[in-house]
Amino acid sequence: MTLEVHAAAGRIIFAFGALSFLGLILLWVRQRKLPHWPWPPAFYPLLFACLSGWFVLNLATSDFLVLLAGACLFPPLLHRLGGRPGLWVNIMLAGVLALAAVWLRATGAEPDGTGVLAGAYGVLLAFSLLAAMRPGGAAGLWFVAGACMVVVLALWTRNPWLTLGMRSLPLAFLFVESYERRRFLFLDLFVKWAAYYSIALAILTGALTLAPQGLSPLTKALLLQPLLYIVPALLRVVGGWLDRTMLRRPMPALRAQALFAARLDGSTTEAALMEQAAAALGEIFGTRAEIRLAESAPAGMAGCAAITAGGRRTGWAALHQRPDRRPLFSEDYELLGTLSASLGTAIEARRAQIRAVQAQINPHFLFNSLNTVASLIHDAPELAESTVLRLASIFRHALERSRSEWTTLEAEFAFVEDAIEVERARFGVVEADIDLPGELRGFRIPSMALHILVENAFKHGVSKATPPKRIEVSAELTGDRVRLRVADNGPGLAAGAQPTGRGLEILRELLARHYGEQASFRLERDEARGLTVAVLEIPA
Repeated sequence: MTLEVHAAAGRIIFAFGALSFLGLILLWVRQRKLPHWPWPPAFYPLLFACLSGWFVLNLATSDFLVLLAGACLFPPLLHRLGGRPGLWVNIMLAGVLALAAVWLRATGAEPDGTGVLAGAYGVLLAFSLLAAMRPGGAAGLWFVAGACMVVVLALWTRNPWLTLGMRSLPLAFLFVESYERRRFLFLDLFVKWAAYYSIALAILTGALTLAPQGLSPLTKALLLQPLLYIVPALLRVVGGWLDRTMLRRPMPALRAQALFAARLDGSTTEAALMEQAAAALGEIFGTRAEIRLAESAPAGMAGCAAITAGGRRTGWAALHQRPDRRPLFSEDYELLGTLSASLGTAIEARRAQIRAVQAQINPHFLFNSLNTVASLIHDAPELAESTVLRLASIFRHALERSRSEWTTLEAEFAFVEDAIEVERARFGVVEADIDLPGELRGFRIPSMALHILVENAFKHGVSKATPPKRIEVSAELTGDRVRLRVADNGPGLAAGAQPTGRGLEILRELLARHYGEQASFRLERDEARGLTVAVLEIPA
């Protein structure tokens, strides 16, 4: 029974090794298609392929000399992994050992040369292990000593379990080497795969060992049924424990996504959205995070993921190096990519709201204008026709504005003139002073920026002013800034009151998104002239 359990355990371990390293090759290839992820060195797929081939060889045969010849691949790989000089000497010695093992196997002289070859291979493997380990890594030195002891005892005693441990050493080496160097991107996945396999193997081995003999297959299957419920729950607990202890993740992925979504839902502007996203990412990954709206990926970061909105990349979510120098592993990058996609969706939804507002015409303005046109059709048909044409121009301007985030001052001032003519049809005399210098006609501003100020002036100022109603709209270049000014002779705000409204909220968000802190908006009162003045300053 012990030999059967040993054989089953060996097959499970070797199958795990073969499949795991094949899976790691596929993960490496997949990662190469994601340019914002850090690429592991191209040496890794070669290492994974050799490790996978080693376990396939173990599944195919137990012949000592055949396995020894195959194991001669590992000293050069380990030497190369350590980046030490003398690689070609290592390759030559390993090749000689492999050829000697093949020759002994072919000539049938196995009993005479096995011990010498095994001893020579053990010495070469020990030197290669020492070369691969990071200097000063205590865990690596303990592993080298333990691995050499396992190899010596296995070759000397030919104990089946020690032999199984010796043949499985590549798995243990990858754990230790990766943990010491902190460079292996897929370490988190590999650790969990190995832990889950080990637990399943231990439970299955124990169940088969302790099960009474002579039971029918159906009875054995029924007795194993509880394991189908116990094992998944146990694996979840182990996975969480590995995240907290070995990988030291601040929170599980599901809780991280819930926290991130909650932070985004509480943001009212795009600037607040990115600020909250950066704060949430910092809390989730245990390091400082930044949201950068730029085309190129930021340099010098521990990791970054692209933010896409509207089908195109608009920026990057970037993480700084952690204070304790812990690296980001594959699940961290997967989570960062998922959260970046959520942020991109939230940004696009926010911008869609702004575009919807940009495309709309104030309904009160529209209804009042149509009523004005209706009243003018009989009494002043020419004025009615002119007003309809002005309204058509306003609608055309709104449609064009919804298709682009930017417009020119010339286009915005054309809208202002049309809007003033429509208001004159409603109120009669509206004095207007429009001043756009020629050098600023092609100057680009965010769509709707000036429109919001003019619409507010009509709604809260001109419509409530006593005749003669007046509005002033001007633009001027002052040094390295462009100043837009909209004034009306309405009653203005009450003392101490702050300007509010959906339009001004969108204006502030547009300024923050396009200019950061370089733009400013303020509302003033010119008591000498009886004007309420809205001033917008943006970089030239």
